Amino acid sequence: MNSTIKKSLSVVMCTAMLASVAGCSSSGTPSTSTAPSQSSAASPASGSQAESSAASGSEAAPASDGTVAMPISAEPITLSYFIKMNSAMSATMPTYEDVECFKKLEEMTNIHIEWIHPSSNDQFNLMITSNDLPDLINWQLTTAKGGSEALINDGIIIPLTDKMAEFAPNYTRIMNANPELKKTTLLDDGTEYQFINFNYDPTDNSIKVFKILGPYIRKDWLDKVGLGIPKTTDEMYTVLKAFKDNDVNGNGDPNDEIPFVCGKSLEPVRVLSGAFGTRDSFHMKDGEVVYGPTQPEFKEYLTMINKWYSEGLINSDFPVNDNPGAKILSNEAGSTYASMGSGLIMQSTALAEEYPGAELVSMPWLTGPNGDHSVIYDSNANPRATAITTANKHVEESLRWIDYAYSAEGSMLTTFGIEGVSYEMKDGYPTLTDLVMNNTMGYNQEEAIARYCLGPINYPNARDYRFYEQVNLDTEMKRQIQVDWTQATEDICMPPITMNTQESAQYSSVMADIKTYVDEMQVKFMIGDESLDNFDTFVKNIEGMGIDQAIEIQKAALARYGQR
Repeated sequence: MNSTIKKSLSVVMCTAMLASVAGCSSSGTPSTSTAPSQSSAASPASGSQAESSAASGSEAAPASDGTVAMPISAEPITLSYFIKMNSAMSATMPTYEDVECFKKLEEMTNIHIEWIHPSSNDQFNLMITSNDLPDLINWQLTTAKGGSEALINDGIIIPLTDKMAEFAPNYTRIMNANPELKKTTLLDDGTEYQFINFNYDPTDNSIKVFKILGPYIRKDWLDKVGLGIPKTTDEMYTVLKAFKDNDVNGNGDPNDEIPFVCGKSLEPVRVLSGAFGTRDSFHMKDGEVVYGPTQPEFKEYLTMINKWYSEGLINSDFPVNDNPGAKILSNEAGSTYASMGSGLIMQSTALAEEYPGAELVSMPWLTGPNGDHSVIYDSNANPRATAITTANKHVEESLRWIDYAYSAEGSMLTTFGIEGVSYEMKDGYPTLTDLVMNNTMGYNQEEAIARYCLGPINYPNARDYRFYEQVNLDTEMKRQIQVDWTQATEDICMPPITMNTQESAQYSSVMADIKTYVDEMQVKFMIGDESLDNFDTFVKNIEGMGIDQAIEIQKAALARYGQR
């Protein structure tokens, strides 16, 4: 990338990091390897993509058994990598370069990574429109203008189909063993172009699925009002009313409790639509694609959240609330929806330390009045993936470098870190050490682990599921989370369909205004600024804005997906 873009990115990133990580540094962590100095490892890449691929001696050949021969490059090379930085890492480090497994990886491979950590979606869009590209991009590629296919057609990223088997044999092996997952990563014509993250069982080459998002509630408040964990929307209403009508936080003020807390993203409220078999987007209904906000079930959902809001069961400051979790931690809020790690688990620990006796627990996804009980997020939809750009002059080396994280050794390194430091082998089982599990560095557990490895974050590798056994399934509370959050169905969810370039342009043109309108009206219906008597007019307006055209595009893409 040119110096102007780098400089603008650096200013934005440094400003954001200083605001959130003031006083933090990357010191204090024992290093177990000495990476090549930046002066030796960061020599600028030169020559064309074809020259790199043909350059004899510039890389080592992959081993025939699927392992990656080291070093990957005989001469030091540098690759630039555009990837968002996980909050557990940014809390204690300015860049992924400071993670111990990446230090080790550079030492082994002779490949230095110049990390570019954007802090906003605007930086991705700027990069694409300027065509000032890094070598590698990790992003939710399907959300780019025109979708993934457009990124290929416009010369942003390269198709990898004819290279994967030879230069990424480990990733290829795992994908071929899990064809339903592989299907979700392809374009409709079978083109391979990305590397995804998944939880992996090396004993049988299978993918493991864990739920990391869901609802939770104050168990101690339930005990105070004599109620059990709610399972239906009616039971939840009873619970929220009891939280509102009693001084359940015990501070003497009967009016400061927030039964259900929500932020301006509206996510904790949006997920409630699954209890009515709908959502504020496209979904499946009786085998057909429909647009949720035009369905009668969506009116039922809106009616419920309007009732909750009007009775003070949802915080009125949600439109400006950037951090609803703060209401949980300040002993004000009784329930919400968020992630398992940085939400429920972290908040549970912090809350109990500050307010002895406070107890947060997971709860099942709610069942609605008609028996609907669905999550609203599409299954197998890969949020972020890594692709290789057309600016990359070291494509084969890049593929081998990425693929190493899917090999047996690479999975161990990236998942667990440094043997003898962050993990030890005990009876053949990679066991995280007290250094990261019970650290004395002043970090929470996720932050401590993230200084050594990528187990806690969404990074393209075969993340060994034994990490999850120790970190996410190591207590009864965490095991119960999986029980509660896996009960709901996915019957309304859409598979990860792919629109072609023409469809994507048409779809974006139609949906831009519709989505803005629906988002605005959903809030107005919720807070009572718009009467639900006008729901039919709301539906007609959506129809008049061209929703049928968008539905037909979704149907066509779904049909092609079924033929992959």
